[in-house]
Amino acid sequence: MRKRAATRAKKAPLASFESLLSIESKFDESEMADHWNEENDNHEDNDELAEPWKYPEFFQMSRRRQNCEIYRVVAPAVLGMVSDVAAMKSRLNEFHRQRQNGREEEEDHDQGGRTETGWSRTQARTETDHNQDKHQQFVFPASQAELDNCVPTQDTPGWLFSPRSNTPTEIAEPEPDMETIAQHKREHPKIVINIGGVKHEVMWKMLDKRPLTRLGMLAKARTHESILKLVDAYSLDDNEIYFDRDPGNFNSILNFYRTDRLHVIDEVCVLEFAEDLEFWMIKEINLEVCCIDKFNTRREHILGEVEKENIDHSEVEVIEDFGDGYFVPYQRALWDLFEKPQSSYCAKLISLLSIGLVLISTVGMCFNTFDWMQAQDVNGDPVDNPKLAFIEAVCISYFSIEYLLRLAGSPVKWDFMKGTMNVIDCMAIAPYYLTLFFVEAP
Repeated sequence: MRKRAATRAKKAPLASFESLLSIESKFDESEMADHWNEENDNHEDNDELAEPWKYPEFFQMSRRRQNCEIYRVVAPAVLGMVSDVAAMKSRLNEFHRQRQNGREEEEDHDQGGRTETGWSRTQARTETDHNQDKHQQFVFPASQAELDNCVPTQDTPGWLFSPRSNTPTEIAEPEPDMETIAQHKREHPKIVINIGGVKHEVMWKMLDKRPLTRLGMLAKARTHESILKLVDAYSLDDNEIYFDRDPGNFNSILNFYRTDRLHVIDEVCVLEFAEDLEFWMIKEINLEVCCIDKFNTRREHILGEVEKENIDHSEVEVIEDFGDGYFVPYQRALWDLFEKPQSSYCAKLISLLSIGLVLISTVGMCFNTFDWMQAQDVNGDPVDNPKLAFIEAVCISYFSIEYLLRLAGSPVKWDFMKGTMNVIDCMAIAPYYLTLFFVEAP
């Protein structure tokens, strides 16, 4: 968001030199431009460029328009200084040439017959100095239209971003053609791979060894569209391609191209490493024997833990509705005591007691089937062991009381009675009472 600038009459805004030279588009503010031209006409009598920041209208413009107006004032001064510096350098070079010519004429005069050779050397040195002066000069927009519209010239394309990249691009860079890309790869046998800010310099022919992987397909790519499908951004000027990813696992990926061996580092997360393998289009079967079992075991263990945690979070606790009444707090406490072992320490003890009695009852019933554990009646017929029968009676009594208490504490009695586990409890208790009441004692 742009902050609204406060109105200041005397103080000029601070704008960096980069912001003055990075103006990217034209403006359609015709009304402001007409008003500004009228203000400039009033000050043309002084043969000076008006300073725009002295007028209140300047602070009502956008930041880009302000930079444009400042640039119009600063550009002539900078061009004048550059011209003065170039003239001074020219005079200095002329002085050095005259001095050098004088020395060479003296040497030729002493040696004789070599004036023409000295003149040739002087002429060649003069052309070299002139070329150096041309390369050291600043380059500004040549046309007045470019100066008025504040459009910077672009000699070469910059960074080109993939559509999947979140980087905003205000300047539409020209797309290189196939010939430009092919020539660049011929002239640069090495490429810089930037992974999240960490740069690696590799040979193109090394990436060609794995043509079915992402980097291998990148080495074979010949068009702008095919390159952007594989990378996040690239620059032919910097000879660099960029991937917006964590660089932690890329050393193992790059060593796979160098040594044809793929290893897993113990410190990395196997799930993250598996995602990197999928991104770089490398099959897990390429893992070395020393790492494949460790990789699969660790991944299966982590996936199991994650799945278990997701199941625990997915279970939604049902809120019981006990209604309103005097005994509602006691009913809720009784329900939590028998149905929710994690609710309190006493509930956990009762849960352990129930499990213990189930085991004891099961073991007692098994022992009661052995002949050497059974007793005999007056006729010599085998009957249940009295001690084991007493233990079974105690266990069944506890199970009956527990079932009745749980039924009393349940919020909905019918739902409790038709529950699967509760039906099984009734079927386990019922045979004892049927035998007790309907079968004659021996």
